[in-house]
Amino acid sequence: MLVLKGAKRPLVAIPPVILASMKKRAKNATLMVIEQSQTNGYNRILFKIQASGFYDSPKPESQLYYVIQGRSALFINFVAVKQPMLSPLFLEKWAVIFKKSKITIQ
Repeated sequence: MLVLKGAKRPLVAIPPVILASMKKRAKNATLMVIEQSQTNGYNRILFKIQASGFYDSPKPESQLYYVIQGRSALFINFVAVKQPMLSPLFLEKWAVIFKKSKITIQ
């Protein structure tokens, strides 16, 4: 988890920034927003970035991100695997884990 204290951003702006960073290192990185909503007064977004390989390594990597805008910080959580794509079962499992999380720092 990465916590950016004092950061307040529109959540739709976060995935393209992370994708742009990944594209500097990865071949054919793709982005898909899975869900965007508000829960308990907090905006949140769930998205995945998948890459078939990197410029310095042929190994693939896929990442699932869960970002929440808190009152005084932006919380970025992710899980990554060395696979070219995230399976539906993996997405379902981690979406449940991420969505059960609660902000305890105000």
